[in-house]
Amino acid sequence: MLAWHIAREHYVVARVSLQQGMTYPSCLLAQQSVEMFVKAILHLGHKSKGIHYLPELLERGKGKVPYFDKLMDDPKLSYFIRNLTLVNTKMRFGEAGFNIKSDELIEVLDEVAFNLDKSYREIIKHNGECPFYVPEAMKEAFLSHNKYFGEKDISNYFMARVPLP
Repeated sequence: MLAWHIAREHYVVARVSLQQGMTYPSCLLAQQSVEMFVKAILHLGHKSKGIHYLPELLERGKGKVPYFDKLMDDPKLSYFIRNLTLVNTKMRFGEAGFNIKSDELIEVLDEVAFNLDKSYREIIKHNGECPFYVPEAMKEAFLSHNKYFGEKDISNYFMARVPLP
């Protein structure tokens, strides 16, 4: 459950910092967010140990988690996953330059975070409200052009920071 909570926080910060032009840390946080969402889901079946390579992590849940199949098979989403993998390997230490279209990256990140978050909550059978913690200072940026999460999905209440379903 802690991995899921960390994934959500990485997503919030990645999304907001991408809007501010902080490319390198934003991409790393986006990669970490997706990795942590995937590991949180895999951990429920004890299959998340020891790797950081997203395609291999997704392969472990293929056929069991429908959205993992989509991430691997859909051209736009698999392109996103392949590039996040490069972020973790080549961009991390400045070994490669990237031409990032922040708006497009944010849009795909929103879609992936929404569906991985939903997949996790479906697996644990949590259908109630479970808002993301978004500090008041980040609220406007987080909600800006967000097609997947709205006002009802966030909270700046301290208890939203507690990693409980």
